[in-house]
Amino acid sequence: MVTTVRSLGLQGISGYEVTVECFLSGGLPAFDVVGLGDTAVKEARERVRAAIKNCGAKFPVSRITVNLAPARVRKEGTVYDLPILLGILAGLPSFETYLKNRSNHFEVHMELKSSAYLRDFVTVSRRLGLRIDDIEANQAYAGSGLSVYSICLTICSPELKKYKTHVEIIQALSSLDYIYHIEEMH
Repeated sequence: MVTTVRSLGLQGISGYEVTVECFLSGGLPAFDVVGLGDTAVKEARERVRAAIKNCGAKFPVSRITVNLAPARVRKEGTVYDLPILLGILAGLPSFETYLKNRSNHFEVHMELKSSAYLRDFVTVSRRLGLRIDDIEANQAYAGSGLSVYSICLTICSPELKKYKTHVEIIQALSSLDYIYHIEEMH
């Protein structure tokens, strides 16, 4: 998987754009930094590895290649540590799930047994501490007798934010007897 992070480099007093491309692949575990970096840039491997471990995350056991583009310009210093760290973390599926669950906003695809239950769903959502930002009826099901909606939700309750993930909230909503099906949209 390739992730790209845009960063900046300094040459004298002028700046230039540096694209940090992180490629996580199978194979023997290795961590290579390419793209004309000096010793401090090469040492970023150890600083990034330590930062990931100190955050409590598991460092990926895979082949990691980091490309600092443009390759014709020499990169100096530790300014690339954060973009490299973000590029590696963005390539981890567990980190994506973690960030998604920490977000206050999510969108669900929901099918009600009848459109008459939409008002009940809105009432229950508000009582749970959810704010409905947008409700859109799915036009593909118009005239079929099915009540299918796309709903954007925001978690407003501090307790809900602190203790519940999106999956747990959706499971709680699916227990309502008038909801035929509900799932998070990706």
